[in-house]
Amino acid sequence: MRITSTFLLVFGAIAVSAPSKRPQTNQSALTHGAPWQAEIYTGYQYSKAQAKGRPQWDLAHRCGGSYVAPHWVLTAAHCFYQENSEQLNPWQQNGWRIRLGARDLSTGEGVTFLIDQVIIHPGFVHKSFTNDVALVHFVADNLTNTAHAWHVATIGLNEGLPLGNGLPVTVSGWGRTTDKADAPVSAQLESVTIHTVDCSWDSVYKGRTDGNSICAFGSGEDACQGDSGGPLIGAVGSPVLVGIVSWGVKCGVHPGVYIRIDRTHNLDWIDSTISARGSGKRS
Repeated sequence: MRITSTFLLVFGAIAVSAPSKRPQTNQSALTHGAPWQAEIYTGYQYSKAQAKGRPQWDLAHRCGGSYVAPHWVLTAAHCFYQENSEQLNPWQQNGWRIRLGARDLSTGEGVTFLIDQVIIHPGFVHKSFTNDVALVHFVADNLTNTAHAWHVATIGLNEGLPLGNGLPVTVSGWGRTTDKADAPVSAQLESVTIHTVDCSWDSVYKGRTDGNSICAFGSGEDACQGDSGGPLIGAVGSPVLVGIVSWGVKCGVHPGVYIRIDRTHNLDWIDSTISARGSGKRS
Protein backbone atom coordinates (compact mmCIF):
# COMPACT_ATOMS: atom_id res chain seq x y z
CA MET A 1 0.00 0.00 0.00
CA ARG A 2 2.69 2.45 -0.85
CA ILE A 3 2.95 4.19 -4.17
CA THR A 4 4.02 7.81 -4.50
CA SER A 5 6.89 9.70 -3.00
CA THR A 6 8.12 13.22 -2.45
CA PHE A 7 10.16 12.76 -5.65
CA LEU A 8 7.46 11.53 -8.02
CA LEU A 9 7.40 13.13 -11.44
CA VAL A 10 4.31 14.83 -12.86
CA PHE A 11 3.04 13.64 -16.24
CA GLY A 12 3.25 16.02 -19.15
CA ALA A 13 0.49 16.59 -21.69
CA ILE A 14 -1.11 13.61 -23.38
CA ALA A 15 0.86 12.34 -26.41
CA VAL A 16 3.92 14.38 -25.37
CA SER A 17 6.90 12.94 -23.51
CA ALA A 18 6.70 13.81 -19.82
CA PRO A 19 9.03 16.52 -18.53
CA SER A 20 11.23 15.31 -15.72
CA LYS A 21 13.14 16.74 -12.80
CA ARG A 22 15.78 14.06 -13.17
CA PRO A 23 16.84 11.69 -16.01
CA GLN A 24 14.49 8.76 -16.68
CA THR A 25 15.83 5.37 -17.75
CA ASN A 26 13.22 5.09 -20.49
CA GLN A 27 10.31 7.39 -21.35
CA SER A 28 8.26 4.86 -23.35
CA ALA A 29 5.90 4.06 -20.49
CA LEU A 30 5.01 7.75 -20.16
CA THR A 31 4.79 8.80 -23.80
CA HIS A 32 0.99 8.91 -23.82
CA GLY A 33 0.48 9.94 -20.21
CA ALA A 34 -0.47 6.45 -18.99
CA PRO A 35 -3.88 6.22 -20.75
CA TRP A 36 -4.48 2.91 -18.95
CA GLN A 37 -4.38 4.54 -15.51
CA ALA A 38 -7.63 4.15 -13.53
CA GLU A 39 -8.83 5.63 -10.28
CA ILE A 40 -11.17 3.78 -7.92
CA TYR A 41 -13.21 6.15 -5.76
CA THR A 42 -16.34 6.17 -3.65
CA GLY A 43 -19.53 7.90 -4.71
CA TYR A 44 -20.34 8.67 -1.09
CA GLN A 45 -20.84 12.40 -0.53
CA TYR A 46 -19.14 13.64 2.63
CA SER A 47 -20.82 16.35 4.68
CA LYS A 48 -18.94 19.53 5.64
CA ALA A 49 -18.64 18.22 9.18
CA GLN A 50 -17.10 14.98 7.93
CA ALA A 51 -14.83 16.68 5.41
CA LYS A 52 -13.24 19.10 7.90
CA GLY A 53 -12.01 21.27 5.09
CA ARG A 54 -10.71 18.49 2.85
CA PRO A 55 -12.02 18.44 -0.75
CA GLN A 56 -14.42 15.73 -1.90
CA TRP A 57 -12.00 14.34 -4.50
CA ASP A 58 -9.37 13.76 -1.78
CA LEU A 59 -11.78 12.03 0.60
CA ALA A 60 -13.32 9.93 -2.18
CA HIS A 61 -10.09 8.47 -3.55
CA ARG A 62 -9.55 4.80 -2.72
CA CYS A 63 -7.04 3.13 -5.07
CA GLY A 64 -5.44 3.02 -8.48
CA GLY A 65 -5.94 0.44 -11.17
CA SER A 66 -5.10 -0.54 -14.75
CA TYR A 67 -7.55 -0.63 -17.65
CA VAL A 68 -6.82 -4.06 -19.15
CA ALA A 69 -9.92 -4.94 -21.24
CA PRO A 70 -13.23 -3.34 -22.23
CA HIS A 71 -15.19 -2.76 -18.97
CA TRP A 72 -12.42 -4.32 -16.84
CA VAL A 73 -9.87 -2.78 -14.46
CA LEU A 74 -7.17 -4.80 -12.70
CA THR A 75 -6.33 -3.70 -9.16
CA ALA A 76 -5.37 -4.94 -5.67
CA ALA A 77 -7.82 -7.10 -3.70
CA HIS A 78 -7.10 -5.30 -0.42
CA CYS A 79 -8.61 -2.10 -1.87
CA PHE A 80 -12.04 -3.60 -1.23
CA TYR A 81 -11.43 -4.62 2.37
CA GLN A 82 -11.86 -2.49 5.44
CA GLU A 83 -8.62 -1.54 7.15
CA ASN A 84 -7.39 -4.10 9.70
CA SER A 85 -10.45 -6.24 8.99
CA GLU A 86 -11.47 -9.28 6.99
CA GLN A 87 -14.73 -7.55 6.07
CA LEU A 88 -15.38 -6.06 2.64
CA ASN A 89 -15.94 -2.35 2.30
CA PRO A 90 -19.57 -1.44 1.48
CA TRP A 91 -18.55 -0.55 -2.08
CA GLN A 92 -21.97 -1.35 -3.55
CA GLN A 93 -23.93 0.70 -1.01
CA ASN A 94 -21.59 3.66 -1.48
CA GLY A 95 -21.59 3.53 -5.27
CA TRP A 96 -17.88 3.01 -5.88
CA ARG A 97 -16.76 4.12 -9.34
CA ILE A 98 -13.97 3.87 -11.91
CA ARG A 99 -12.44 7.01 -13.40
CA LEU A 100 -10.48 6.84 -16.67
CA GLY A 101 -8.75 9.52 -18.72
CA ALA A 102 -7.92 11.87 -15.85
CA ARG A 103 -4.71 13.57 -14.82
CA ASP A 104 -5.88 16.15 -12.26
CA LEU A 105 -8.49 14.81 -9.82
CA SER A 106 -9.28 18.26 -8.47
CA THR A 107 -10.74 19.36 -11.82
CA GLY A 108 -13.25 16.52 -12.07
CA GLU A 109 -11.88 15.57 -15.48
CA GLY A 110 -12.07 12.06 -16.86
CA VAL A 111 -14.92 9.71 -17.62
CA THR A 112 -16.45 7.76 -14.73
CA PHE A 113 -18.37 4.50 -14.58
CA LEU A 114 -20.28 2.64 -11.89
CA ILE A 115 -18.63 -0.52 -10.54
CA ASP A 116 -21.12 -3.38 -10.76
CA GLN A 117 -18.89 -6.36 -9.98
CA VAL A 118 -15.71 -7.03 -8.00
CA ILE A 119 -13.97 -10.39 -8.35
CA ILE A 120 -11.35 -11.13 -5.70
CA HIS A 121 -8.63 -13.69 -6.40
CA PRO A 122 -9.73 -16.89 -4.62
CA GLY A 123 -6.30 -17.23 -2.99
CA PHE A 124 -6.23 -13.75 -1.50
CA VAL A 125 -5.22 -13.54 2.17
CA HIS A 126 -5.78 -10.06 3.58
CA LYS A 127 -3.49 -10.48 6.58
CA SER A 128 -0.44 -11.28 4.44
CA PHE A 129 -1.54 -9.68 1.13
CA THR A 130 -0.95 -13.00 -0.60
CA ASN A 131 -2.52 -13.05 -4.10
CA ASP A 132 -3.50 -9.40 -3.74
CA VAL A 133 -5.34 -9.29 -7.07
CA ALA A 134 -8.86 -8.27 -8.07
CA LEU A 135 -10.77 -7.58 -11.27
CA VAL A 136 -13.35 -4.81 -11.34
CA HIS A 137 -16.15 -4.67 -13.91
CA PHE A 138 -17.79 -1.32 -14.66
CA VAL A 139 -20.83 -0.07 -16.58
CA ALA A 140 -22.05 3.28 -17.84
CA ASP A 141 -24.82 4.99 -15.87
CA ASN A 142 -26.54 8.37 -15.70
CA LEU A 143 -23.39 9.98 -14.25
CA THR A 144 -21.13 8.80 -17.07
CA ASN A 145 -19.91 11.69 -19.23
CA THR A 146 -17.12 11.40 -21.80
CA ALA A 147 -16.79 15.13 -22.46
CA HIS A 148 -13.82 15.73 -20.17
CA ALA A 149 -11.70 12.60 -20.69
CA TRP A 150 -8.11 12.54 -21.91
CA HIS A 151 -6.87 9.71 -24.09
CA VAL A 152 -7.93 6.29 -22.77
CA ALA A 153 -6.43 2.94 -23.84
CA THR A 154 -5.93 -0.51 -22.39
CA ILE A 155 -2.50 -1.76 -21.31
CA GLY A 156 -1.16 -5.13 -22.37
CA LEU A 157 -0.18 -7.63 -19.68
CA ASN A 158 3.32 -9.03 -19.48
CA GLU A 159 3.71 -12.28 -21.36
CA GLY A 160 7.38 -12.26 -22.29
CA LEU A 161 9.39 -9.58 -20.50
CA PRO A 162 11.76 -11.29 -18.02
CA LEU A 163 11.33 -9.89 -14.52
CA GLY A 164 14.86 -10.21 -13.25
CA ASN A 165 16.70 -7.78 -10.99
CA GLY A 166 17.63 -4.36 -12.32
CA LEU A 167 14.67 -3.95 -14.67
CA PRO A 168 13.58 -0.30 -14.98
CA VAL A 169 9.90 -0.03 -14.08
CA THR A 170 7.52 2.91 -13.86
CA VAL A 171 4.89 3.24 -11.14
CA SER A 172 2.14 5.85 -11.23
CA GLY A 173 -0.81 7.10 -9.22
CA TRP A 174 -2.45 9.81 -7.14
CA GLY A 175 -1.29 8.52 -3.76
CA ARG A 176 0.26 10.47 -0.90
CA THR A 177 3.57 12.20 -1.41
CA THR A 178 4.50 11.67 2.24
CA ASP A 179 4.21 8.85 4.77
CA LYS A 180 2.12 10.96 7.17
CA ALA A 181 -1.18 9.26 7.99
CA ASP A 182 -3.26 12.44 7.63
CA ALA A 183 -1.62 13.61 4.41
CA PRO A 184 -3.92 14.21 1.40
CA VAL A 185 -3.55 12.28 -1.83
CA SER A 186 -2.01 14.04 -4.82
CA ALA A 187 -4.36 15.87 -7.17
CA GLN A 188 -1.95 15.36 -10.07
CA LEU A 189 -1.21 11.98 -11.59
CA GLU A 190 2.44 11.33 -10.85
CA SER A 191 5.03 8.71 -11.75
CA VAL A 192 8.57 7.60 -11.04
CA THR A 193 10.93 5.13 -12.66
CA ILE A 194 12.71 2.77 -10.26
CA HIS A 195 14.31 -0.70 -10.60
CA THR A 196 13.35 -4.23 -9.63
CA VAL A 197 15.30 -5.87 -6.81
CA ASP A 198 15.30 -9.22 -5.05
CA CYS A 199 12.73 -8.96 -2.25
CA SER A 200 15.17 -10.73 0.10
CA TRP A 201 17.67 -7.91 -0.42
CA ASP A 202 15.95 -6.01 2.40
CA SER A 203 15.72 -7.95 5.68
CA VAL A 204 12.47 -6.20 6.63
CA TYR A 205 10.69 -8.47 4.12
CA LYS A 206 12.24 -11.73 5.29
CA GLY A 207 9.54 -14.44 5.15
CA ARG A 208 6.88 -11.94 4.07
CA THR A 209 7.02 -12.32 0.27
CA ASP A 210 6.81 -15.26 -2.11
CA GLY A 211 7.26 -16.13 -5.79
CA ASN A 212 4.14 -14.14 -6.61
CA SER A 213 5.87 -10.96 -5.43
CA ILE A 214 8.15 -8.58 -7.26
CA CYS A 215 9.97 -5.79 -5.44
CA ALA A 216 11.22 -2.45 -6.78
CA PHE A 217 13.28 0.29 -5.21
CA GLY A 218 14.64 3.77 -5.77
CA SER A 219 16.18 5.76 -2.95
CA GLY A 220 13.57 8.31 -1.91
CA GLU A 221 11.42 7.39 -4.92
CA ASP A 222 8.51 5.09 -4.30
CA ALA A 223 4.81 4.35 -4.20
CA CYS A 224 2.77 5.27 -1.11
CA GLN A 225 -0.69 5.01 0.46
CA GLY A 226 -3.40 5.74 -2.10
CA ASP A 227 -1.55 4.20 -5.05
CA SER A 228 -2.45 0.61 -4.15
CA GLY A 229 -3.80 -1.38 -7.08
CA GLY A 230 -2.08 0.87 -9.60
CA PRO A 231 0.20 -0.14 -12.47
CA LEU A 232 3.85 -1.17 -12.43
CA ILE A 233 4.97 -0.80 -16.04
CA GLY A 234 8.04 -2.33 -17.64
CA ALA A 235 9.96 0.72 -18.89
CA VAL A 236 11.81 -1.12 -21.65
CA GLY A 237 10.43 -0.89 -25.19
CA SER A 238 6.65 -0.87 -25.49
CA PRO A 239 4.76 -0.36 -22.19
CA VAL A 240 3.54 -3.59 -20.59
CA LEU A 241 1.98 -4.20 -17.18
CA VAL A 242 4.37 -6.26 -15.05
CA GLY A 243 2.91 -5.72 -11.58
CA ILE A 244 0.20 -4.37 -9.28
CA VAL A 245 0.98 -2.03 -6.39
CA SER A 246 0.35 -4.03 -3.21
CA TRP A 247 2.19 -2.99 -0.02
CA GLY A 248 5.43 -1.88 1.55
CA VAL A 249 7.14 -0.50 4.65
CA LYS A 250 7.85 3.25 4.90
CA CYS A 251 7.49 4.98 1.55
CA GLY A 252 10.84 5.59 -0.14
CA VAL A 253 12.87 3.85 2.56
CA HIS A 254 12.38 0.16 1.73
CA PRO A 255 11.45 -1.50 -1.59
CA GLY A 256 7.80 -1.59 -2.59
CA VAL A 257 6.13 -5.00 -2.93
CA TYR A 258 4.09 -5.62 -6.08
CA ILE A 259 2.08 -8.57 -7.37
CA ARG A 260 3.93 -10.14 -10.27
CA ILE A 261 2.32 -10.49 -13.70
CA ASP A 262 3.91 -12.85 -16.22
CA ARG A 263 3.21 -16.13 -17.98
CA THR A 264 3.25 -18.14 -14.76
CA HIS A 265 1.78 -15.56 -12.38
CA ASN A 266 -1.82 -14.36 -12.59
CA LEU A 267 -2.22 -14.22 -16.38
CA ASP A 268 -4.32 -17.39 -16.55
CA TRP A 269 -6.60 -16.24 -13.72
CA ILE A 270 -7.11 -12.82 -15.31
CA ASP A 271 -7.91 -14.25 -18.74
CA SER A 272 -10.16 -17.03 -17.49
CA THR A 273 -12.06 -14.68 -15.18
CA ILE A 274 -12.76 -12.14 -17.91
CA SER A 275 -13.65 -14.88 -20.39
CA ALA A 276 -16.01 -16.61 -17.95
CA ARG A 277 -18.03 -13.41 -17.55
CA GLY A 278 -18.45 -13.17 -21.31
CA SER A 279 -17.76 -9.45 -21.19
CA GLY A 280 -14.76 -8.20 -23.07
CA LYS A 281 -11.39 -9.71 -23.86
CA ARG A 282 -8.07 -8.17 -23.06
CA SER A 283 -6.09 -7.05 -26.08
